[in-house]
Amino acid sequence: MNAVGMAPWWARVLRIGFAALGLVALICGPIHDHGSFGYSLDNHFSYLTIQSNILGVIVLLVGALLDPIDRRWQLVRGAGTLYLVTTGIVYAVLLTHNHAGTEQRWADDVLHRIMPIAMIADWALVPVAIGAAVR
Repeated sequence: MNAVGMAPWWARVLRIGFAALGLVALICGPIHDHGSFGYSLDNHFSYLTIQSNILGVIVLLVGALLDPIDRRWQLVRGAGTLYLVTTGIVYAVLLTHNHAGTEQRWADDVLHRIMPIAMIADWALVPVAIGAAVR
């Protein structure tokens, strides 16, 4: 059994591009806010947005570089997609008009809008059957 998938080259390139964009947006927040009154790196990493985007970046990078197809990896990939979709929905429903203290709107848009859409597109455009059966 081959443990490496055959994702098209364009999907791998897009995965690397979106992973890089997400990584830059993730790094930009702590660099910009470092030294601000009340800023804590521990508090920064406690947000679902940050945690789900870290997982999303990892999933996209591993998918681009290794493209594993085993069941465990596909479950991690699905979890990353689900977490980022949840982040996007919560942001759209509750937080869209709350810009208090946010000076970097582009990073906010990347983490809350672009990354969830990129993960859904990756899941839909490069599907892998994980052998689930109904009994």
